Amino acid sequence: MAKLSSEIKPVIRSIDVGFGYTKYSTEEEGELQYKSFPSIAPRSSKIENSDLSMINERDTIIVTVDGTVYEVGPDSLLLETSDTTRTLNDQYIHTAQYKALTYGALAYMNEKVIDLLVVGLPVSNYESHHEALKRHLVGEHKINDRLICTIKNVLVVYQPLGGLTHCMSLANTTLANHDLESSMNLIIDPGFLTVDFLLANGNKIIENKSGAHNGGVSRILNAIADSITKKIGKKYENYNAIDKALKKRKLKIAGKEEDLLEHIKNTKSVIESPITYMKNMIGDGSDIDNIILLGGGANIFEKTLKENFKDREIIVIEDPSFANVRGYQIIGVANYKKLLKSISDAIEAKEAKEDIE
Repeated sequence: MAKLSSEIKPVIRSIDVGFGYTKYSTEEEGELQYKSFPSIAPRSSKIENSDLSMINERDTIIVTVDGTVYEVGPDSLLLETSDTTRTLNDQYIHTAQYKALTYGALAYMNEKVIDLLVVGLPVSNYESHHEALKRHLVGEHKINDRLICTIKNVLVVYQPLGGLTHCMSLANTTLANHDLESSMNLIIDPGFLTVDFLLANGNKIIENKSGAHNGGVSRILNAIADSITKKIGKKYENYNAIDKALKKRKLKIAGKEEDLLEHIKNTKSVIESPITYMKNMIGDGSDIDNIILLGGGANIFEKTLKENFKDREIIVIEDPSFANVRGYQIIGVANYKKLLKSISDAIEAKEAKEDIE
């Protein structure tokens, strides 16, 4: 009778393809690490062959999707043109861009076989898309001329569940003063397209009080660009420059420094919109013990959240944009043995049926 062995260390990896950045787990010299690159996939002018899958001039890698060659990686912004777009809709997982970014992460991992890959979807389209995403990812993938990667199993989870799981892993360190396992926890995850929120009793999701609003960072970038346009008197559409300048609140336009703070103030109603939507679903928050903010847009929403939940601590974890992918990895490790058992049971049931027949 066939048995699956878990004696050999399994290769478990995680990918978080965000609309802003793609994050992934990888192992270097036996140590698990988390890395990222911008979520843009420009078409490459390079001709792919075995000597050119890595490009020396910049930190990018070539991947091939349906016969088209893309160049992705940390330096992909250097290749961005006016024709380079980010697909912003709930069909994102079906696009060539999503596949190219996933292939980019797999290429940087450089694993020929992945036993379990964990990925996530927004709360709003999880039910309608998770099975399709799993089908897309399981199997053999020719990444480029140097790498063919076989993904044996895929686990798709709610995106904010990754963040909650990561936070729970910090229970003995940075979050030692917060009892997450026996508390009501609200996870708020502002991404590039949506603001996801998840209410959980411990780690048990309360689905009718979890959801997403299409008021993510992309809408805020658009609103800031519109505000800049009104001030300078001509169209301004460099959204990536705004995105990169948000932390320092300073943006250079035609060599002159522009204070972004006044433009951010002009976007207050845009920032308020998803928070109002969330509060309509969860109530006034009086029954919530911990409010945790994570994701790439955490710094943009923090101030407004504090205004809406006065006298409450808003917990912003370190490296909030990596929270989900770190949580996916933890979920993968925790669920791998369960997965092996379910596969083994299925094999045994099939063989027993064949013996009877």
